[in-house]
Amino acid sequence: MTYVKRVGILHVCQQLIAAHTSSEMTKEVTAELAGKFYFQVESSADLPCVGDWVTVQYYNNDAAAIIHKVFPRKTFLRRKSAGEV
Repeated sequence: MTYVKRVGILHVCQQLIAAHTSSEMTKEVTAELAGKFYFQVESSADLPCVGDWVTVQYYNNDAAAIIHKVFPRKTFLRRKSAGEV
């Protein structure tokens, strides 16, 4: 079963933390990209960022998750590369 969740924290190694919300508390779990999703990404801008809504599938008794899809963004802020004016 897949759920719609929001990315809370982004790590450099592309492992993500997806916020799991319930009526009682918010739980953060480590998530990784599904292999099919990872190989279909055309640029780094298509990877999940903090604040993105994603579909996740939980495993290991809800201790970890796999991200299958990123929903389209309404806005996107991007930094210029170092050294560019």
